[in-house]
Amino acid sequence: MTPLPRPDPLTDGYHRDRASSGDQTVNTFGVHAARVSNRANVTLLSCCTASASDLERASARGQGSGVRDHCPPGPGGRLPSVGMGTTFHGPSPWPHITRAIRTRGARYAAIGYLGPGAPELLPLRAGDLLVVNASKAAIRAHATSPVALAYYVNKGVRVLSSPTLHAKVIATNRRAVIGSANASENSTLADDAVVITDDPDIIASVRAFIDSLDEITEVDEVFLDDALRKAHRFVRTCAR
Repeated sequence: MTPLPRPDPLTDGYHRDRASSGDQTVNTFGVHAARVSNRANVTLLSCCTASASDLERASARGQGSGVRDHCPPGPGGRLPSVGMGTTFHGPSPWPHITRAIRTRGARYAAIGYLGPGAPELLPLRAGDLLVVNASKAAIRAHATSPVALAYYVNKGVRVLSSPTLHAKVIATNRRAVIGSANASENSTLADDAVVITDDPDIIASVRAFIDSLDEITEVDEVFLDDALRKAHRFVRTCAR
């Protein structure tokens, strides 16, 4: 069996932020599995993840037609598709989540609970969609912050409340995030984990999941006024 070629850091599109030590790379059906043992971050990358600019630079430097020269065929003789990458992050995934969702286009998030500092962790903007558990029970338990809800609504984010939501997923036009992390300070202190992927099938599945959520209520000014009033009333009752 012909030995597989060594990966080319220029044309194989490795993640630029992976740790410089503790890596092990193997080839299986044309996929490089880079395990970063010292950070508990596991990266699964197809060997064809170079951008168009990488391909152009490789061609200009006389390196053949680009990364596909380095990619052994996968099952059935198919070449791996370009731009497929999946990464695992834990136990402190929020910096990776925040960076992953800073993309153009609308973002779609279904996050169980929001703390007061959620906007820093989850920087959404006008045109984005956020589904959250903003039920009376969640507000009273301070699991979801009315202040965070108000911030997003004022920013032009469409916010919906689903009283049965417990998932933590996000979809952009380029990536999907799936994991256990609520957008809260508690989550930044807990041992949480997420998988971030640019697999288009998974991105579409996350979008479909968010679209399928039912028993939802629009979070608007009336909803917020009622939530804040009930939260204050609950605090006063507990203080007696």
